[in-house]
Amino acid sequence: MDRREMLRALAAATTMTTIAGLTPDRLLALGRQAHGRASTDAWSLFSDHQGATAAAVADTIIPATDTPGAREAGVGPFMDFMVEHTFDSDEIDRFLAGLDEMDSRSLRTVGTTFLEATEAQRIDVLAGMEAEAETLSSAEGDPPPHFFDTIKELTLFGYYTSEIGMTEELGWRMLPGSFDGCVDLAQPRPGGF
Repeated sequence: MDRREMLRALAAATTMTTIAGLTPDRLLALGRQAHGRASTDAWSLFSDHQGATAAAVADTIIPATDTPGAREAGVGPFMDFMVEHTFDSDEIDRFLAGLDEMDSRSLRTVGTTFLEATEAQRIDVLAGMEAEAETLSSAEGDPPPHFFDTIKELTLFGYYTSEIGMTEELGWRMLPGSFDGCVDLAQPRPGGF
C-alpha cells in the first residue's frame, strides 16, 4: 500500500470528524503540520501519565520491528497536539476520560496498570477494547465512537504522516507535488491549519 492509498483508506474509515473527507494530500499536510508543531519536550494537554499512556497504546498498536515504531515516530506528542487543537470540547473530554480509564481496564483484564503491563498483557487489554468497539459500531443509532477507534485512528494518522512512517515504513521518496492554485481560503481548517 502506498502513502496515498493508506491516507485515502484512513479518511474513508475514520470516526474523527476532523479528518473525515479530506483528500490524501490534505491529510498529509495536516499530519505534517501537526508533527512540526507537536512538542516533544512537554505535554500540552495530557498529564504526564496520560501522555505516557497514549504513547504506550500507540507503541502497542505499532511496535518497533525492523522499522521504528510509534514511539520513535513521535505519535504520543502528535496525539496530544491533535486532540488539543482539532477536537471539540466533548471529544477532548471523552478522549481524556478514555486515557484515564486505561489503568482500570488493565487492572480488570490483566491485574496491573497499563504502563506496568507486559507487551502481551497490553495486547490483551487492547484486544478487549477492540471487541467492544466492534460491538458498539454495529449497535443501532449513532453512538459516539469508542475510545479505541479514536486512539487507533490517531495512532495510524500520526505514524503514517511522520517522517519515519512515510520514509522507513512506506518507502516514500519526496517528489515535486501538485500545485493547488485555486484553494478556497474562505473555508477555515480545524485548529487554524
